[in-house]
Amino acid sequence: MRVPAGHAPGDRAPRDHAVPGVTVSGDTVDAAGRPGIGITFEERGSAIRNEWILDRTSLAFLGDGAYFTGHHGGPDVLFHTSAVLGRTVTDGVGRPAAGKDPLTA
Repeated sequence: MRVPAGHAPGDRAPRDHAVPGVTVSGDTVDAAGRPGIGITFEERGSAIRNEWILDRTSLAFLGDGAYFTGHHGGPDVLFHTSAVLGRTVTDGVGRPAAGKDPLTA
């Protein structure tokens, strides 16, 4: 991974945006109230802004949110939010999962 200028080599938190319409926020929470890093996507001319929320340490996906944007001076309005509360792996449909969450264990 290329480390942007001004960042320490061990700094994995994305802060610079190189993609038009993508911004990074270090101060957001998911639907479960967990703090994280927000990666926001907004297309030019769109009335919707989407945000992915990542864990600050592991960068694991915590959840997302979607907003109607207040382009005409009004506030942004949240219309969708989610939080990943667990992950597991199973050998097949209908089979119970064994063990711990492989992404957080």
